Amino acid sequence: MFRPFMGAALVGTTLTLGLAAPASAHVTANLNGATATSGGYGTLFLRVPHGCDGDATNSVTVTIPAGINAAGVKPQQKAGWTITRSGNSITWSGGHLPDDQFDDFGLNLKYPTLNPGEASRKVALPTVQVCDAEVKVTRSGSDVAASAQLPSLAGKEVGVFSGETRIGSTTVATDGAVNFTTTSAKAPAGTPISLHRGGHTIANSNRAMEAWTQVAGDGTDMKMPAPTVTVVAATSSGHGH
Repeated sequence: MFRPFMGAALVGTTLTLGLAAPASAHVTANLNGATATSGGYGTLFLRVPHGCDGDATNSVTVTIPAGINAAGVKPQQKAGWTITRSGNSITWSGGHLPDDQFDDFGLNLKYPTLNPGEASRKVALPTVQVCDAEVKVTRSGSDVAASAQLPSLAGKEVGVFSGETRIGSTTVATDGAVNFTTTSAKAPAGTPISLHRGGHTIANSNRAMEAWTQVAGDGTDMKMPAPTVTVVAATSSGHGH
């Protein structure tokens, strides 16, 4: 139920300095009206407006590009999420951002210093979001068992799909447990099993990933660049924290 591309779907957008993010289904970099100034300090927000075709986002990783001191970047604290660093990457993980909701992941940082005579520079922030598998599938002979935890839907009925085909339904237990048994004929190996309600995918057996990693101007597909901000030359008014 997700858009595969070698394990990831690659999409993205470019944001021009000072403009609000366009209405789209892609991760964008937002300055909320601020100015990204050469050598200055500021806060930008990576907006994640969707999950992975119905599945909730569980982690977001951004790679801090050359020209920015990654060690000096301060990520926004977010309730329910753990922040880790690896090299020049920062990851928020362990959270749960439903597909039908959006959130912003902030970074406080010092922008690159432009070269003499350089009026502006686009700075790309490659970003990857991961939606962890929410349905566990166990196979034994011709039997296939699917299980999940959906406490918010206790007592509600959910549809069970194998790929695009509905193969049955089940009622979520009072403790949130979902258990469904079928056959390998209905759920062949390699076919994702998902749970649906109200026409929406609410859980999936795939660990999906969407990556906005291409850099504008690098000669690759320009329809899918990483989120980008434009840093402009400093003015005589100066800048600071």
